[in-house]
Amino acid sequence: MTKITTTPRAGTNSTGAAQANAPKSAPSNTPASATRQDDDTLRLAALRSMKVVAPVPFTDVRGWRVHSNDGKVVGSVTRMLVEQKPALAPRYLDVLVDPKSVGINNSSPFDLLIPIGSAAIMKGGTGISLPNLASGDMATLPRLGEGAVTWERELEVAKAFGVKDQPDSPTALYTHPQFSIATFQREHAPTK
Repeated sequence: MTKITTTPRAGTNSTGAAQANAPKSAPSNTPASATRQDDDTLRLAALRSMKVVAPVPFTDVRGWRVHSNDGKVVGSVTRMLVEQKPALAPRYLDVLVDPKSVGINNSSPFDLLIPIGSAAIMKGGTGISLPNLASGDMATLPRLGEGAVTWERELEVAKAFGVKDQPDSPTALYTHPQFSIATFQREHAPTK
């Protein structure tokens, strides 16, 4: 069995700890591994290139601030996880959450996987809106953790975001509205 790990976020070491003056690597079209199917073919990967060329165009929102539906900035997008096959398509945002902004004290920042259709670009491209999540809801969602994004983790996240059935494949999972690229791309007015 092949061991799969995710590439650390820029400015962190292999454990995810911050590095001072970390060198910035040149943009690459090669995605970092996030998970593999049983047949060991790459399925999800972290988008690393600055220029996105995909059959279905989508906006690269890495670094954008993320707003809950109660108007709070809860974190920022650190990675976009894209499905490699059959076509390059975004499936999740990896959001680094500031625990204080979601009412958690004495905690380190943590990562959440947000299905792409559960987020929306704010009007004017000023950030990302989570129209169905209040800041306090973030504490109850499954955290990303270290290592690969497994099929079991995807099902756990899907359930937390309201997918009622038990999809038997990524193709079936990604037909749910929580994974709609069109919903993500549609500009959403921020909640005041």
